[in-house]
Amino acid sequence: MFALTVDTIHDAGDFHGVMSRGDFWKWQLFSRIWLAIFAFLMAIVSYLTSSPGAMGGMFPAICFVLIAEPAAATRRLHDAGKSGWLQLVPIYNLYLFVQPSKK
Repeated sequence: MFALTVDTIHDAGDFHGVMSRGDFWKWQLFSRIWLAIFAFLMAIVSYLTSSPGAMGGMFPAICFVLIAEPAAATRRLHDAGKSGWLQLVPIYNLYLFVQPSKK
C-alpha cells in the first residue's frame, strides 16, 4: 500500500498512462483516510489553540487532492480503454471505474 501511495503521489499531476482498477480504489481509500486524519488533527490544533484559523492548514491537502484525484481517474479510464474526459459525465464515470482493464 505504501509503494502505491508513493507512486501515486509521484504521478499526482500525470494525466498520461494507466492505473489498474485495484490501485485506483486503493488510492481512493487512502486519500479519504488521509484527509480525514489530517482534518481531525487540524481540528484538535484549532481547538487547543482556540484559533479557527488553524483549519487553514487543510488548504494544501485539499489542493493536492484536487490535482491528484482527476489525474488518477484519467489514468484509470485510460486503463479501461476510454478517454479521461469521460470522468466529467455523472453516473457513467462510476460505471467506467469498475470496468476491467483493457487487454
